[in-house]
Amino acid sequence: MGSSLVSDPTLKAVGAGYGKSAPQVALRYVVQRGHALVTSVDDAAYVGEDLDIFNWTLSEADRATVDGLSTHNDSVVGNMCVL
Repeated sequence: MGSSLVSDPTLKAVGAGYGKSAPQVALRYVVQRGHALVTSVDDAAYVGEDLDIFNWTLSEADRATVDGLSTHNDSVVGNMCVL
């Protein structure tokens, strides 16, 4: 997963409210918007973390917060999440 997503303070803050990590917030955001999702994780711990996104939903306010994020390399922008 891209280091900017993992360390993004906004995603961390949103995740803290749900007891989830910044990458989980990004993944949940993509799924909640109705988009297909593919990750390239090969570490079992991260696979489990990636799958732990289906028992909660982002609030509309938190979705709007993530909508506003934009970085140059790894990004969460509109309908696309590049991890």
